[in-house]
Amino acid sequence: MAEDSLAFAAACQVVEELTELSGAQIRGTVRLALREAGLFDSRVTSSQLSVVAKGLLVRELRAGGVADAEAVCEAVRARLASIPDVTNDDSPDAVFARLGLVT
Repeated sequence: MAEDSLAFAAACQVVEELTELSGAQIRGTVRLALREAGLFDSRVTSSQLSVVAKGLLVRELRAGGVADAEAVCEAVRARLASIPDVTNDDSPDAVFARLGLVT
């Protein structure tokens, strides 16, 4: 199983600080929003997650019973703004490029 990205961990931490959801509920909710955007928790960057938090995560948090989902997502976006984008690109193209097999 891949390790979660720094952005994913930070977003989950903010949601945990501001809501009464359990850790498993939070991680599942954020993963649902990411999945809808076609992203993975192990590879998502802070920029990507910030965009997801603006719309998709708000909707998922509301569905999970969070009353002030917009404020929670704004706090998530504020935290993500301080995290540099780090990519972990393990796509086949990236692997072959690192090996020098792509020209």
